[in-house]
Amino acid sequence: MWMNGMTRWTWLLMIAGTLGIWVMVAMAIQAVIDPRPPKTPAAPDPTRVLNERLARSEIDTDEYLQKRRLITSSH
Repeated sequence: MWMNGMTRWTWLLMIAGTLGIWVMVAMAIQAVIDPRPPKTPAAPDPTRVLNERLARSEIDTDEYLQKRRLITSSH
């Protein structure tokens, strides 16, 4: 024991705790200064969605061809 009954482990825990607090303060400041918007997933490709709907038999081939023409004419 040394320095008023504080052991080495006590000092190490105190230093680690202090560093942890300062790291959290720095992270909070960074979050306020440079907020990043949450990442949103990209919109699925309409042709791929249409192909999947046809594969699941949600639409028939006539509806598929009609919607496919609409999709390709808008691009």
